[in-house]
Amino acid sequence: MKKSEIESLWSLMGQNVFSVAGFWRQMALAMLLSGIITTLGEVITWSTVLPKVNNSTANFDLGLVDMQWIIASIGATAVFVPIITGPLMEIIGTARLLIICAVPTVALWWVMAFVPSKIGLYVGRLGHGLSMGMMTTFINPLVAELVSPEIRGIVGAWMEISLSLGMLYTTVLVAFLPWWLVTALLAVPMALSIPFYFAVPESPYWLAKRGRDEDALKALRRLRGPRGRVKEELAQIKRANEEQPSITVKDQFRLLKEKSNYQPFFLVLSIQLATSFTGQGIIFEYAVIIFKETHVDLDPFQCNILVSVSRLLSSIVSLFIIDQVDRKPLLVVSALACALSLSLSSVSMLIPQSPDWLTTTFILVYVFMLGVGLNPVPIIAMSEIMPTPIRSVGISILLSIVNLSFFTGSATFPIMIINIGLVYSFFIFASFALLTAFIYWRFAPETRGRSLAELQNTFVKLNGAETHTLEDNTESNVPPTESTNKETTTYHDPYVSPESLSYHDSDN
Repeated sequence: MKKSEIESLWSLMGQNVFSVAGFWRQMALAMLLSGIITTLGEVITWSTVLPKVNNSTANFDLGLVDMQWIIASIGATAVFVPIITGPLMEIIGTARLLIICAVPTVALWWVMAFVPSKIGLYVGRLGHGLSMGMMTTFINPLVAELVSPEIRGIVGAWMEISLSLGMLYTTVLVAFLPWWLVTALLAVPMALSIPFYFAVPESPYWLAKRGRDEDALKALRRLRGPRGRVKEELAQIKRANEEQPSITVKDQFRLLKEKSNYQPFFLVLSIQLATSFTGQGIIFEYAVIIFKETHVDLDPFQCNILVSVSRLLSSIVSLFIIDQVDRKPLLVVSALACALSLSLSSVSMLIPQSPDWLTTTFILVYVFMLGVGLNPVPIIAMSEIMPTPIRSVGISILLSIVNLSFFTGSATFPIMIINIGLVYSFFIFASFALLTAFIYWRFAPETRGRSLAELQNTFVKLNGAETHTLEDNTESNVPPTESTNKETTTYHDPYVSPESLSYHDSDN
């Protein structure tokens, strides 16, 4: 976060825009909601406990094929989640949907722990794919609509760190405890949070949109504190709701046929797909198996902890540089570093006398560079480059396709190990990292500090195509939304259709 943003925050407090009490209320709420992202980190890295099942007193064994499908099954339900979550948010409200999803998420951990069977593990993973898929789809819109814009940067950065903390918590438990106890303890953070979820206010945007102005005012007073200008904020919310055009799903599919819309859509899709095959989900899901395959003389479970520590450190570094460095060089450098570290780790595995620490170090460098640029930049680009007129449908389609690609990667990785080995699997991941760097450098515009309208008007020029502006859509009676005039930031604007936004971490 920039120093100027911090100074602006305290200046606004002094001007009574919102109180110090309101600031801490909102930060407490954000930390409570970040527990969802912590649980996502747990779900991603829980699979590293599976090798312990065969060494326990469980009355069943897991082969590599069993592990393959148990790990990948979480992606099977996640493919459809972005499509159904948006309508549910509109119908019942995000705060209620939060509770509906949180309770079964906790119960499913205990089903996997205390109903020890292959069926129990499959039920838990499929259920977590559904519940966590929903929660990670609506968490960013919910946070964006509940906290003040001045602290949204702090909150967004903490969300990324929360993911890494969930991973670290899981890998430490996996290293020292039996698999069933690990699984049971992973339910604890969200189980402790559920009573407080009942106190989370409904989105004032959702309430105002339905004419419930008094309820919206009450929610804002709870969030902003006694000195907050809640009536002014409610008036702004109502204006935003009135000025935002009603674009149907059918309209968005029709607009998707226009060059000014389908070119950025396919650009973002290409970037996301190339990134999804760089192994960034696999390295966390199969970390223990990967370190066993490297044949290094180190405890694979302790190496798994080092992977999570590297992920956490990269999240902290990314916090300080993501808005200070242009997106293009950040992604290209991190992608090239990932490709190089993967290739060097493969070479070190091919050399018989190579020291154990060398292969491990290259893998940790790869994980670190993932978190610095190759993971966060494509996620940011998805919200910045995707055209506003097709944003809801476009991001829903994109997330479904990307989730399918991660499912495919998770399901096929054991097959790759059996048929071509870990060394050549890493070379394949490195080639996709190079492809990501090439696509982004050659076709993507620089997005840092540029408005959404400017990006839509200029990026097609990079391909030598005719420029189409948002104003062109007026011929179709679809005016641009207010969000097209706002400056682009790393975090989502609540004026953008909430169902179109998600905290989608590519690690999943």
